[in-house]
Amino acid sequence: MARYRRTGQMFSLALCAVDQLNEVVELHGVEAKNVILKNMADFFIDIKRKQDIVARWDDEVFMIIMPHTEAEGAQTFTERLRERVEK
Repeated sequence: MARYRRTGQMFSLALCAVDQLNEVVELHGVEAKNVILKNMADFFIDIKRKQDIVARWDDEVFMIIMPHTEAEGAQTFTERLRERVEK
């Protein structure tokens, strides 16, 4: 973040929430939740561009940092992400 402040380079950030994990835990236990989160992490890593960074933001939220990406590029990426999730 300090580099972006210092250089003024553009970046975009996407936060991706995994819904209904509490229900998964209630029905199938914590291990099922862990499997889902691992699968989602693998999915985000697979779909991201080489320069993007994927990280866990919160218990049910992933963050994708997209360096050198303006809003239009981030919107294109997140739309592609949404389409892949819906398949």
